[in-house]
Amino acid sequence: MTSSTAVAGTCGSQTGTVVAIPFKYVTPVNVGKYITLAATSSLVEYNTHAYTDAPNINWSRRYKSYKYGDGGGAVTAWRLDSAPVNGTLYEAGVARTQGDLIADPDDLFYVPNNNFTGTDSFAYCAEDSTGQSNVATVSLQVAPPANYPMPIGIPDPGFGIDENPPADPPSWPSAETAGFYYIDSDHPSCSNANSYGYPATPRCTIPSSGASIGTGAKMVLASSTQPYTLRNSSWQQINFNGSPGNTSWLVGDERGPDKPVINLHANRAGPGQGTQLRLTGSNLRIAGVIFDGATIRHMGGGADNVVVRHSEFKNFPSTRGGGTTVGLSTQGSNVLAFNVYVHDNGIVESTGLSVERDIHAFVGSNQNGYWILDIRCDENAGDCVQLTNNNTSANVYVGRMVAHSEGENCIDIKDFNRVVVSESDCWDLRTVAYGNSGGNAQNFYVNDEGVQQNYVYFLNNRSWDTAGVNYGAANIGGRVYFVGNYSFASPAGDGLNLSIGRGSRYVYFNTFSNSERGIYHFGSGSALDRFIVANVVDGASLYQTRLQSVTSVIDTLDYNFYTDSMGDFVSGGSTPSIYSGLSAFQAAFNSFAQNSAEGVTPGFTNKGIYDFRLNAGS
Repeated sequence: MTSSTAVAGTCGSQTGTVVAIPFKYVTPVNVGKYITLAATSSLVEYNTHAYTDAPNINWSRRYKSYKYGDGGGAVTAWRLDSAPVNGTLYEAGVARTQGDLIADPDDLFYVPNNNFTGTDSFAYCAEDSTGQSNVATVSLQVAPPANYPMPIGIPDPGFGIDENPPADPPSWPSAETAGFYYIDSDHPSCSNANSYGYPATPRCTIPSSGASIGTGAKMVLASSTQPYTLRNSSWQQINFNGSPGNTSWLVGDERGPDKPVINLHANRAGPGQGTQLRLTGSNLRIAGVIFDGATIRHMGGGADNVVVRHSEFKNFPSTRGGGTTVGLSTQGSNVLAFNVYVHDNGIVESTGLSVERDIHAFVGSNQNGYWILDIRCDENAGDCVQLTNNNTSANVYVGRMVAHSEGENCIDIKDFNRVVVSESDCWDLRTVAYGNSGGNAQNFYVNDEGVQQNYVYFLNNRSWDTAGVNYGAANIGGRVYFVGNYSFASPAGDGLNLSIGRGSRYVYFNTFSNSERGIYHFGSGSALDRFIVANVVDGASLYQTRLQSVTSVIDTLDYNFYTDSMGDFVSGGSTPSIYSGLSAFQAAFNSFAQNSAEGVTPGFTNKGIYDFRLNAGS
């Protein structure tokens, strides 16, 4: 079955080996949600992308041939088996219903019915040349902002979620109020003769650089058929004069898919160009805006109480070797990125791959209290989230991140001081060979550089379809915990990779399914704690466990369960010893794995759709 023969209609029974994956999303009442779909296919490739590739790298080409037209996609069609009952699903601003084909699963947007709270859902299937997938359910929890559910292990920020923009000033709709802006490029009476604008006679464009939003005031961008274009410069600035309890806002449409668009001047839209929208001040909010080509950067240090929510950032045309798309407050506290979608940033053309394009979506740099909640990322040239080295970021919380097809990693942690990554999804990463460096396709990773102290917790995350590492740690300090995570559908990748660095690592209650190596451990003899306990390795094509290290660094490698009845266990470096079956491994290392078991049947809820929760009594 190919995309040319795919037709609208409900899904019916599964006929192929392709697997559609269930998702759960959360959104506040009366707020729209960026969502996506995913599937695994045995037809995807795992080769390394090299800088000689031409004409360019399309990070999702393994799944989206219809998007790029390069013939390289494995999944050829997506179809709605059912539509939401308590809301509307849009694709590119067009409402979709039961039986519709979806052209691009990354371009979906859900809007709950007015004032609805509770659970909504829809179902879908995918196709590749082997046939049709299972029917997968997408669950949509619509929650009151005052009671917004936090991912496990993450505290409520206490700001930015349960907030409304300032009320209209009394002079509106018929007169201006200083500090309050109203801008509508479609309005027949719009005029830039107004300094601020008001609903009856708006401004047509964003005011010139240096405009100031008053204390407790707002700049309203009305949804419009015409984008709001920044000046022909590398930057334009807006000053926010908020105070505690009287925040200043740049606000568009937080509910629907047709949000106002801020874009680039034509002279700034080419490769290597772009414009920063520079922000100054504390106690600021940006909400319900699409940034097409433009990035934001908070200027100056020590800014507190900064929020970007329900917005989109795309198509940053940078060809630089580094950069950030959503640059929020540095050297400040209480920063929140909430329900933000960041994608297709950084140009990765073949001639440019001689130099790495390290354009990240979000970067943690010297913030104290940084929440990154319910975000989406795909096809950025760098990481979705990076915590950089040489910074003092502390108390960083990444929850319900949904990221795929990034140029480097979904999350790359260097410096850390109390970090939690919880209930997040990452998939479809491949190694990239640049001329000067490389991307290693590490889905959830703690690096071996920077000042590392206190802890990082990875809790209840899902990771799949990588040619590198699903979960990895090379920390040189601090403590890294992997607890209750799942990895699957990565026949060319590692389930768990613990590498160089003497920091402590603790690995409990994880499931590593269908990987090349289930558990891979190597490192120095001076390492601190190493506990690898009560995990399930479910099918490893090469090794169940490999110890390529001084084994004295491992405190406990035991009480783990292997579903293969006679898999290979390995120890040693360039000429390793291979032990066929767990009993041979136990005999060789009488301090390891004595209470482990192989050939077990774990009792997964539904392995066929990658639901690795254990049934009661399993």
